Amino acid sequence: MTDTITIGGPNPMTVVFGEAIDQQSHLQCCKLAAAAFGAPLSEQDYLERKGFLGQQPLTRDGGWRTWCLRTTTADPPTAQVVVAACTTIQRSLLVRECGAVDEKKGYCIASVVTHPDFRGRGLASALLEHLARWLDGPGEAAASMLYTSIGNFYHDRGWKMLPAYEVVLSFPTPELRSPTGPTSFPQTRLLGRAEISELCMRDVDSIRTYFRDLQANEDERHVSVLPRPEITTWMQDRGDFTTSKVSYETAMMKPLLHHGSICEAADAWLYWYHDYRKQHLAIQRVHLGAASSRNQTELLEEALAALLLDAVEDARKRNLPRVVIWDPDDDTLEAANTLARTYGIKVDYGERVRSSMPSIRWHEADLSRKVIVHNNEKFAYS
Repeated sequence: MTDTITIGGPNPMTVVFGEAIDQQSHLQCCKLAAAAFGAPLSEQDYLERKGFLGQQPLTRDGGWRTWCLRTTTADPPTAQVVVAACTTIQRSLLVRECGAVDEKKGYCIASVVTHPDFRGRGLASALLEHLARWLDGPGEAAASMLYTSIGNFYHDRGWKMLPAYEVVLSFPTPELRSPTGPTSFPQTRLLGRAEISELCMRDVDSIRTYFRDLQANEDERHVSVLPRPEITTWMQDRGDFTTSKVSYETAMMKPLLHHGSICEAADAWLYWYHDYRKQHLAIQRVHLGAASSRNQTELLEEALAALLLDAVEDARKRNLPRVVIWDPDDDTLEAANTLARTYGIKVDYGERVRSSMPSIRWHEADLSRKVIVHNNEKFAYS
């Protein structure tokens, strides 16, 4: 799909929208993204990571596409300049609407960037307008999501912002203080890669069951990005690649890298990845088993505190000063506060209003029903 676009204003120009398939355009797009979003990686390392991640199950065979606007006046055509770019990464969505539960195709839009020499001309708006046409047409997208740190820009173009809350666990000293009293935390253990993939599929089944049992109004659309293994492990691989480049000490520890913890007695687990760009360990997903009695409820609360403590310990080993959890439920907040009381970990909870604000656009910008997003945790982010 390609479209020729005329950009008006004081400095009119003609550009072509399309997928950056040819090597020259794709490389220009990647270099623009590297300059805007690559830190702490060098441009060379960012390009290497791009190639590595493009071969993973989530993103190969068209799962990860690069889109751009490029000039048309260059001669020869290989000298055309990419003036704006973005990427789309495919997602599996579970949707409940009008009593039916269906799995549908979705996308996350990421790395939206305009060439520094061409900013202020409306190029990003034109890029998104024509990308939306592809999403509604050949892309067959039920919905698309993005995460913005620039206010209402995307909201005004059809991607409606959602409420976004987070809890941040931080520890001001290298060592945790001794617990203030005896703890009754159940036993946990760190997870291996193969186990995480299996648990992801169990998690997907539990979300399907939840959606089937959900009581929903006729004017509502309920949607969840499904935490399949390919999306979970892709983000972990991205974090591991960056880790190997930015920390020699951590790179030497790579065989010991873990990305999750489980409490089998409570049927509870969580996954995480290491984010050296934002200097935190990101909890991707928290899964809690069902509690059928008061004793089981207490076990779940204690298990979640123990799992979060595993994440804190892993962050400390990687010299990451924070653990971040998106859209925590009441159980997660209580577990975080338990760690604050017991180990002196600082807990900050509140709404995100300036960074990584989730936004969603339904097919053809349909606003006929209220969209409610479930499980909007870090695994859905790109």
